[in-house]
Amino acid sequence: MYHRDQEGEVVSDARLEDCKRLSAGYETPHELLPEEKITLPADGKLAQAFSVLLRQLVVW
Repeated sequence: MYHRDQEGEVVSDARLEDCKRLSAGYETPHELLPEEKITLPADGKLAQAFSVLLRQLVVW
């Protein structure tokens, strides 16, 4: 970021002074467990995929 700021050619909202604060709060994402995943059919119509999704999300 330091070199980028010196060049002046790159437009970004990232700020060098914010890097340490933001990096300190960063948590590495974990791999989803099988029970956290939803599988949707990709070979049918969109309405069918939404129907499957709704059935998996709604607990009766």
